[in-house]
Amino acid sequence: MVAQALTLLLVVIVAGALGFAGSGCATVDRAEPVEPGAFAVPGDQAWISTGVTLDLKQKLLIEEVERPQQILVKGNQRQAVSARGTYLFDVETGPYPLEPDRLHNDRRYPGYCLIGRIGEDGVPFFVGSRFQGVAPQAGMLWLGINDPTPQRNRGAFRCRISRDYPEPPEPKPAFTEAETRTEALGNPAAPPPAAAEPVAQPKPVPDANVVVIFVDGLRPDVAVEMAEWGHLPNFRELFLENGAWVRNSFAVQPSLTITNFSSMITGVYSNRHGVKMQAYYDREADTYVNGLSVRYFTRFANEVKARGVKTIYDYFPDSFGAGAMPYQPLRANVLQMNMVEWLHRAVNTANYSSNIKDKMDEVQTRFAVDLASSPKVKVMLVWLPSTDVVSEHTPHGQFGGCRPTIARMDEDLGQIVERFNIRHRFEKTYFILVSDHGHVGGHDIVNQRFDVKREIFHAYLQMNVVGMWHRFNYPGAPADRLGAVSDSDGAVGIFLPLRRVDSDDLSIPSTYEQLTHYSLADESRVNVVELFAEYSSKGRWPLPDTTKRPVDFAVAKVDADTVLIYKTMDRQALIHARRNADGVFEFKYEPVRHHALGQPLEPITSGDPLGYLDSAAFRKEVRNVPHWMESYHTGTEWLQATYRTEYPGCVDTLNLYFRWDGPVTKDSPVPSQPDILLFASKGWVFEPKINLENRNEATIGSRHGMAFREATNHCLFVSGPGIRKGVIIETPHRIMDLMPTVLQMAGKDPNSTGMDGRPIREIWEGLQ
Repeated sequence: MVAQALTLLLVVIVAGALGFAGSGCATVDRAEPVEPGAFAVPGDQAWISTGVTLDLKQKLLIEEVERPQQILVKGNQRQAVSARGTYLFDVETGPYPLEPDRLHNDRRYPGYCLIGRIGEDGVPFFVGSRFQGVAPQAGMLWLGINDPTPQRNRGAFRCRISRDYPEPPEPKPAFTEAETRTEALGNPAAPPPAAAEPVAQPKPVPDANVVVIFVDGLRPDVAVEMAEWGHLPNFRELFLENGAWVRNSFAVQPSLTITNFSSMITGVYSNRHGVKMQAYYDREADTYVNGLSVRYFTRFANEVKARGVKTIYDYFPDSFGAGAMPYQPLRANVLQMNMVEWLHRAVNTANYSSNIKDKMDEVQTRFAVDLASSPKVKVMLVWLPSTDVVSEHTPHGQFGGCRPTIARMDEDLGQIVERFNIRHRFEKTYFILVSDHGHVGGHDIVNQRFDVKREIFHAYLQMNVVGMWHRFNYPGAPADRLGAVSDSDGAVGIFLPLRRVDSDDLSIPSTYEQLTHYSLADESRVNVVELFAEYSSKGRWPLPDTTKRPVDFAVAKVDADTVLIYKTMDRQALIHARRNADGVFEFKYEPVRHHALGQPLEPITSGDPLGYLDSAAFRKEVRNVPHWMESYHTGTEWLQATYRTEYPGCVDTLNLYFRWDGPVTKDSPVPSQPDILLFASKGWVFEPKINLENRNEATIGSRHGMAFREATNHCLFVSGPGIRKGVIIETPHRIMDLMPTVLQMAGKDPNSTGMDGRPIREIWEGLQ
């Protein structure tokens, strides 16, 4: 159908200010147009009727006109907005019309944007600079401004309205690697394969620069949504319009910052770099380590170096530049711009040293601009941590109060790009925007706390327990009856004395068999994996509905090559590992029930802990599920098979988490590993209900660490010379693939490094 443009003009109603939704607003039926097809929506009235009547589910297109006028919020020249609104200032004290149930500073939608509703009492919906959809109900179309007190605004939005729009053609999806392989193998009439030809290699520009913008915790769907709404213009221009989005890239398990940062800058799994968790009980030193504190700033860097694993700053010793990172060695960067120089600029930017923590993105950007001016800096890493921090302390996270922080991140990105342009370095620079994990909560749920210290350690084990924030003693328990918990977001490590609560031996973890016969102080025995996975202080969670309990599943080590995933006694899975003839790890996922050492396995055909047996997406990738489950497959093959499921690429990372395949020396001992690794269900995080160290109960927001897609799907956007433009890469990848890609962009051979990651070929022009 041909679009039917409407030529009515909405004008400011002088008769009086209009009220909020459902307040009986006055309107005019018709208005004389001042220009063909344009509607004016006055900024000083809450709502105005368009005179356009819509049927239920009728198509509706609303677009802001080109070169629109702006509304001056409260008449202030410095507070001018177009129909897209803004996240960058907020002069209200009450809730906005679009989200009346939320605090004014915890909103998903921008303030002062164009909004609509159907009918005088209809539910408001977001329009912004463009809305395309169907009418949620029949009635008159009203438009307004997302402002609880619009009376002092000046100006009007101008837009066009159509009751139809053409449907875009649906592109035919390309075969995945697994589908292509299966089709070829299953076709008996297929011709013999052609002789193998040399694989074409990317051709990065000579003497290239590589800039990694590490935005801690940024969700890719949030970044794209905000960009499409017009609130990340620099991100949109650089990456969405002139770059490639690797949409299916995933973190390693658990999806915590320091573990994934380690894989990001080394290109290897934790079984080689050894950074298993950011807070843990050091079994060698018999002490608790909070890796998020300043005290341990260099600890992880020193340990990774002692294990013989190279990082990004080792691969580019004379040309790498960065400000503060989650961890790093104390050494001068290029041009003597070390951390002393960083602190000098940080104080100048934040005014006081006590303000630096709250202005980290601004501080980091200030230092990055100086690094961008140095021709000696060829590889940069800019860590912007504020998105993660703010997400964790606003109820709706990145679907609420964190959005102004993300909008300011885009301004930081613009400053860095601008400096490369000014220095005539932009044309030879590759930009990568990456996050280390996703975030869970704030969209359809607000997270709840589950305190494993109170709920399990005290209620059932009667143990003292130490965590990130404090030691929590059990009344009457001996001082040396001590366990530990990592207290970290959506994944926690449980550290227990060997075999029994009173053994006072935390030097090594117990095996799954030992944990199923764990001795309490009264000599009775319990299955502690079952306790941590299925119980609270009130008893066992109801079995029929496992979605509402706090623990998604637990993982424990069975033997050197095998771990067990435990959801319930009837929903378990063994993950076996072995090396193939080429020395590459392969993994077998074996769903079972009631696993016990020495007893025959009881296979299950439905309800496995990761949901693969019942997943249509998994079945589509592997075609024959029983046949697939009988065999071992590489980590890359498992990622390909599971990347469309709710638990992408978990099989290899969960097994490798409990392995140590690095050196074992005095300088490089076996990394501390928990007895049990717990993963939170959606809607839950592992935290004390109150921080006893400072008697403060901070607002809980969105979190990460969990094993499912929302927590593990991270940002990976690439732009630069020879990079495909405006495309979405569907082929799955991992966060370890970043480092070999950086090496390739910088003209180094990533294949000679022995990394687990692989360069991302699909981003290059001509190498699809």
